[in-house]
Amino acid sequence: IIKFLCLTILIWIILNFWWLSQVFSYVFIGSFGAVETSSFVGIANYDNLTRISDRLGNLIDVIRLQHNSFFSSENLSWARIYDLAPLIFIEFLVISIIFSPLILKRKNPSVLFLSLFFFLGVFLAKGNNPPLGEVFNKAFIDFPVLQVLRNPFEKFGFLFSLAAAPLFAYGVS
Repeated sequence: IIKFLCLTILIWIILNFWWLSQVFSYVFIGSFGAVETSSFVGIANYDNLTRISDRLGNLIDVIRLQHNSFFSSENLSWARIYDLAPLIFIEFLVISIIFSPLILKRKNPSVLFLSLFFFLGVFLAKGNNPPLGEVFNKAFIDFPVLQVLRNPFEKFGFLFSLAAAPLFAYGVS
């Protein structure tokens, strides 16, 4: 599982190389301070993070693996079906299956690693929403390079989905 995870992360880095290379090129050139001050630091960036986190980072929506702005779109009337009680119950049933290996197979190192990866992904994807949103805020403000991640759900949402699939498989086995 760890080999698969490393391979997937490597593929993700390759696919996202364009925007990652932009970040690293700014970090390693001498004028990074000027670019940082003009582009990354500022109340507008923090306001964008807060606004996007409020919209997409609701903990229940993140755990339900839902992109809130997609499912609450007025243009997609068919997406409202996911607000019906039976489907919400099924979503929470899937999540309980994902969490069940934590209880039933907690001595398995792969389960522990994937669970840590899942919770790290949830923490990062929810942005600066509670719980522990202050930690995300502190890192976002103190490390200006992280301000390119002002849309945390779309940057880190794949992490918990990547960990949830094998955890689901452990849960049903």
